[in-house]
Amino acid sequence: MSGVWALIAFVGVIIAWNAGAKRNIGEAMILGFLAVCGFAIIGGLPGGGSPWTAIGSSVLDAMQEEVTFAALAFVFMSYLLTRTPLLDKLIDLLNSVLGGLRGGSVYTATVAGGLFGAIAHIGAAVTAAVGTVTVPWMKRSGVRPEIAATVVAGGAGMGVSFPFSATMFILVGGLAAQGIMRPEEIVAPLAFAGLWCLGYRLLLVFFLVRRYRIDRVASEERLPLARSLRNGWTSLLLFAPIIVPLLLTRGPLAGALGTYSGVAVESKAPVALADGSTLPPEPYAMPDVISLITWIPVLMIALVLLLGRRHLPRTAAGWWRTIGRAAPSFGVIGITVVAAFAASNVLAELGLAE
Repeated sequence: MSGVWALIAFVGVIIAWNAGAKRNIGEAMILGFLAVCGFAIIGGLPGGGSPWTAIGSSVLDAMQEEVTFAALAFVFMSYLLTRTPLLDKLIDLLNSVLGGLRGGSVYTATVAGGLFGAIAHIGAAVTAAVGTVTVPWMKRSGVRPEIAATVVAGGAGMGVSFPFSATMFILVGGLAAQGIMRPEEIVAPLAFAGLWCLGYRLLLVFFLVRRYRIDRVASEERLPLARSLRNGWTSLLLFAPIIVPLLLTRGPLAGALGTYSGVAVESKAPVALADGSTLPPEPYAMPDVISLITWIPVLMIALVLLLGRRHLPRTAAGWWRTIGRAAPSFGVIGITVVAAFAASNVLAELGLAE
């Protein structure tokens, strides 16, 4: 039962410090982790053993998780992406397709928020990138300022809905560490959640366009589709680092590769869950040899470095300044993920799974 109370304390401290005291989520996660540690130290562990040893190994395991690397890699990729014109070119493409519709500027802002959310995953970055371009369009189309702000700010929500966002990393930390789900099993539900969020917002836009009689984007502010494709077709390649690893680990192509390479021949050892039960052995599959969590951010960074090379630093000093400006985001996201994993590991030691 101590595990349940520790979980309640963990969540309560985070909400109180983040929402009540208005402090950042990194600080809240540290205090939540310390609260969980307090239960382990004062009440002891149900299975015996030293709580200090359990806490130390929990933190070490959290720092060695591939999800910790992936979270920081996505932060770096998102920061680099906002330093290049790739997102602006993608918005021009969307505007060429959707701008001619009634309320086209609002549709463009909403779909752009969903697309950027699937790429960048940093809510503030999504809002800033989309709003800078689409808010002037919306105002000139007759959209009231508060409606334009609502539409753009709502895009931040899709930044945390689609995988591979910080939401996913925290879920992976909580569920995978408890032995309830494997990291790759969380991808599909979160992808559905992101699409549901986008679909819901498109229905809301449909209502707003008719309720406030929002006009289409002026023709002089819309590039012809052929021209926007010619100028910005490379921005569509941003989805390749997501699609390619998914194709290699899911579906018929992944099955054929697994059979051809011999990956699917051998079976894994039985998996012992935290509640004492055991999963039967399963054959190896492509997700066991190609980690989506690792390779998607790696490929994204490589592609952004390639496509945006003309707009990125070319000297060691320039890169040092760039990394320095991204450092605050590294700190908050890194601490959040490590604290989530470490707290989940301690909660497992406290018997939360049972």
